Amino acid sequence: MQPPPRKVKVTQELKNTHTEQMTRLHFKHQTECDLLEDMRYEQVSLPHACTDTILISSTAEELRNVLTDRQMI
Repeated sequence: MQPPPRKVKVTQELKNTHTEQMTRLHFKHQTECDLLEDMRYEQVSLPHACTDTILISSTAEELRNVLTDRQMI
């Protein structure tokens, strides 16, 4: 008698390779989605940060002007 053909092993190896590749692809996709989400969040928060900085610096300038005006009186 001859041993059974090796198709079962080859098929199982192919299935394992496919599963491994799909796992890697899914991980890569998830990482890229997270990166895009972070970039979107930074784009939204950046104008707020700039606005806050402008408000703080303008408030500091106004405070400096008020203090300077009081010293002159």
